[in-house]
Amino acid sequence: MPTISTNKPRENWEALVKQKAGRCLDLGCGFGADAFWFANNSWQVDAIDTNDTLKFPHTNINFIQLDLKNIDFDKFGKYDFIIACYVLHFLEPKYSFSLAKKLISMLNSKGILYIKTFEKFFTLDWQELFKTARVYKYIQHDNHQPEGKHIHQVIKIIYQKNDKV
Repeated sequence: MPTISTNKPRENWEALVKQKAGRCLDLGCGFGADAFWFANNSWQVDAIDTNDTLKFPHTNINFIQLDLKNIDFDKFGKYDFIIACYVLHFLEPKYSFSLAKKLISMLNSKGILYIKTFEKFFTLDWQELFKTARVYKYIQHDNHQPEGKHIHQVIKIIYQKNDKV
């Protein structure tokens, strides 16, 4: 019955994740490739998606089927790692920006927020919010319907919370 996700994680997490296992939030987890990587490395993962796409039961994954617009994030507590990979662009810009600020507040000290989205969403207010983050811009080649072969200008943000004032 259960089948392991054969999708590759969206990032080389081994190179990026340096802290010991803790709590991870995966927003827009899709088929769960990233959630599985964290869970298989002893993290406790809350994986959220609008669709019921995560089919493999894993003792370290708590799958929650919810729309991001209807989540009371105050009930979730703090996390050591938060992933928002190709999900914020589905929201209205004003809401995605307020959600990004909320996600920062949900990080434990030294926690990491990983965002990957399209560059056009990285406006001046986002640049100010993430002025201490590592920000990478690159071109991603894609091939899906209805566009066929095309490219995206992508932005990757890696923000680490620093509680020092």
